[in-house]
Amino acid sequence: MPRTFMMVDCETLALTPDALITQIAVGVYDRDAGQITSMLVLHPDTHEQSNRRIDYDTVSWWMKQSAPAREAVFGYTGERFKKARIREILHAFCANAEGGIWAAPSAFDFALLRDYFDACTPWSYRAERDMTTLRRLIDPDSTLEPPSDAAREHDAAYDVEWQSTYLTLLLARFDRLRGPDFRLQGLDK
Repeated sequence: MPRTFMMVDCETLALTPDALITQIAVGVYDRDAGQITSMLVLHPDTHEQSNRRIDYDTVSWWMKQSAPAREAVFGYTGERFKKARIREILHAFCANAEGGIWAAPSAFDFALLRDYFDACTPWSYRAERDMTTLRRLIDPDSTLEPPSDAAREHDAAYDVEWQSTYLTLLLARFDRLRGPDFRLQGLDK
């Protein structure tokens, strides 16, 4: 099984595939080192997303989150990238997604990015992996779930770190359950 994988997380202002995206984070996690070895956090140009959805209930939910989470979504004043540039950056960053690109749940993040990139994501659909399904199969009672930092939750970079740590625990249990002769198509590449 590959010893590195990528994790993606997006923060948005709605819960639909056409939601306005405020953050996209992608991290490369090295299972042997037990940490993220490189992280990329991109803030899409919100003016370029005028046709994307902003939902009152989601914005209200954000207002109840921690100050750092709200600041990451509403107070960011750094560089914002156009869609074409984000696609280029992600294409280069994700080119060697040895252990796949994971999301939790993939039905949200990948659908969102597919819609944002007009059905042409910067990676192959074959690289997409769903952590939520693995979690329900391997850890249905959440006994492996690492503690989280409530003050940092819902910042895309923190979520990538936390989800990567949890995924590593799930994959370690999966390795023990499957035995040395078990092969699962797509995970062993």
